[in-house]
Amino acid sequence: MDFSFPKEYRIRKSKEYRRVYEEGKKIHSRYFIIHVLPNGLGHPRLGITVTKKVGKAVKRNRWKRLIREAFRLNKHRFPAWDIVVTVKRGFEPPGFKEVERDLVEAISKAAKQIAL
Repeated sequence: MDFSFPKEYRIRKSKEYRRVYEEGKKIHSRYFIIHVLPNGLGHPRLGITVTKKVGKAVKRNRWKRLIREAFRLNKHRFPAWDIVVTVKRGFEPPGFKEVERDLVEAISKAAKQIAL
């Protein structure tokens, strides 16, 4: 199994982010607001937004590292969607297992709601 996180698994352009926000479905979890949109690529892609309202750069970067790692290790479980994860404010970054569980459960919930 491939656990890498190459460029083709990332959402990189603001136009792509906007498309997911405007056309996608929104899911709320404990720590995240997740927008998902089928992409037709055969694999999922991840985008992360962490605003300055969440905290200083150290905290924002910690959130991003945790989310990227959870996605990287579980991407084989996700449908071929563009996934944009926005961190809710008011939380300290929890442990990796908690972030992983929250992300996987939210995307699984979305997959059941959007029967593809």
